[in-house]
Amino acid sequence: MRTEELLDAAERAIRNSGGTVSIAEVAREAGFARSACYAIFPTKADLLRSLSRRHADRLISGAWQHSMVGTTRDQIRAFSALVIDWISAEPELYIALDRDLTAQEQLDHGVFDLIAQVTEEHLHAQFPGDQMTRLAPIWSRLAVGGVLMTINWWSASRMMTRDDLIGYIVETFAEGIGDRARLAAANT
Repeated sequence: MRTEELLDAAERAIRNSGGTVSIAEVAREAGFARSACYAIFPTKADLLRSLSRRHADRLISGAWQHSMVGTTRDQIRAFSALVIDWISAEPELYIALDRDLTAQEQLDHGVFDLIAQVTEEHLHAQFPGDQMTRLAPIWSRLAVGGVLMTINWWSASRMMTRDDLIGYIVETFAEGIGDRARLAAANT
């Protein structure tokens, strides 16, 4: 129970103050003594890891509830839409949980690292065999990283509608970039 209260407090603190929030600020937000917070999360990286796990689980379970069991296109569309919506709704949490590479204690498993691991496991289950054992780690990170980088670019530029962006992401991953004519016509 206390862990969940601290995670809730950490989310509020990050939303209000950004990712530089300290464990002391989280404890204050929760109404706990710092020692109680440190007993559960000895370092800020431990706290961020738990928050990353929480949000990765939410994104993954949300994706499964929104067509992740359909075709490849349905899966890519559902995942892309959920990530766009989460980043738009939680910009401070997104920044804090997507690996703080400038922090003294680097977050080794950000929210998207965890999602890539689950995607890798999904690929192994969907396509068992030695070939997928070699390819799943690459494909999962290409897919998650590619979607994330594209959404980052779109968030800053807004050069197209959200639906057009998702259409291009879906076609790129479903068909590849080799079929340029199909890719160019993805939203027409």
